Amino acid sequence: MLRSESVIWPSKLLVVGADGAVGRAACAHFTALGVTVIGTSHRRGSDHHYLDLTVPASWEVLPDIDAALICAGVTSIVDCAQDPVATKQVNVRGTVGLAAKLSAQGTFVLFLSSNQVFDGAISHRDRESYPCPVSEYGRQKALAEAGMRHLIDREFGAILRLTKVMTPGTPVVQTWRRDLKAGRRIGPFSNLPLAPISMGFALDTMEVVLSDRLSGVFHASSLEDSSYLSLAHVVAEHEGADPALVQPVEAVPTSIGFDSLPRFSSLDMQMEVSEFDLKPPSAKDVFRSVVAG
Repeated sequence: MLRSESVIWPSKLLVVGADGAVGRAACAHFTALGVTVIGTSHRRGSDHHYLDLTVPASWEVLPDIDAALICAGVTSIVDCAQDPVATKQVNVRGTVGLAAKLSAQGTFVLFLSSNQVFDGAISHRDRESYPCPVSEYGRQKALAEAGMRHLIDREFGAILRLTKVMTPGTPVVQTWRRDLKAGRRIGPFSNLPLAPISMGFALDTMEVVLSDRLSGVFHASSLEDSSYLSLAHVVAEHEGADPALVQPVEAVPTSIGFDSLPRFSSLDMQMEVSEFDLKPPSAKDVFRSVVAG
């Protein structure tokens, strides 16, 4: 989107989790807009400002900034299921604690959440729906959202729920491409939904929220629901692989960190479309851009 001719705020942005995929992309995107970006990392010795969500002492001295984008966290649904205590320390306690400290010094906070705060029982879930997660990861995101609500009430923060952000470097895509090129079969889940968005669309939505300092809950989702099986077919077609190498399997909820499997992943974006002229991508267009990248 790059609204550089109109963006005058924030002049200084803290990107928490700058060494993750979304954080790296956000640093590059907002730097291109002329924003002074300060990235953080929990890794000592990194080129970024040291900040560990599990070490409150690392938040004692924070840079002078206008806004903060919280990208950091444990995003693996399986990891959260296997170690809920440790991951909750990062995804809930650390995240909410840092956001409170940032807002206390006058910083606007944008927290990246997920469609996983819902159970996936219906498509295009409305932003006003009460959270009903079916995974530990989703429960942690819902708790963090609850901890951010006071920032929204004070117009010092926002929540942006993202569906699956995909890039050419998405691990499952890379693995499938490698296996198909070698003539090996792949086993995509036939019963796990996917409402993919590109990194560019995710960044455009962040830009709208931050540049206009919008408080509230916002969504970024594809137009419709798809599946990992559909993604696998697009990957196979792009690689010129034998379609018979795509051998769908059924996901077992507990083996991938869910209590029960969602039927849908999409989120409602009517408000974002009508008020901000954002255009949600189709799932197939995202799949094609990912394999062409």
